[in-house]
Amino acid sequence: MFFDTELTEKIGSSTTYKKAKDSGKSLEFHFCPTCGSAVFWKPYFRPGLTAVALGCFDSTLGLKPSQTVYDEYRHAWVAVTVDELSK
Repeated sequence: MFFDTELTEKIGSSTTYKKAKDSGKSLEFHFCPTCGSAVFWKPYFRPGLTAVALGCFDSTLGLKPSQTVYDEYRHAWVAVTVDELSK
């Protein structure tokens, strides 16, 4: 889920990993320092937004996907498409 970075608040610590892309831009990932789970990341292609992993939410009720990313890497058994999201 993407949120306006200005409206997000990080509580606690995280381990950060920054990955540089060939374009010179980078992705900044933040992980739980205890278990290593990805918690949130700041993608260069969505400036001003912070992506939060859905597994971090107690409940996903009321959260409706409106887009997909990295479709070219999706496993064949995953059947979600952008057309299905708009239904």
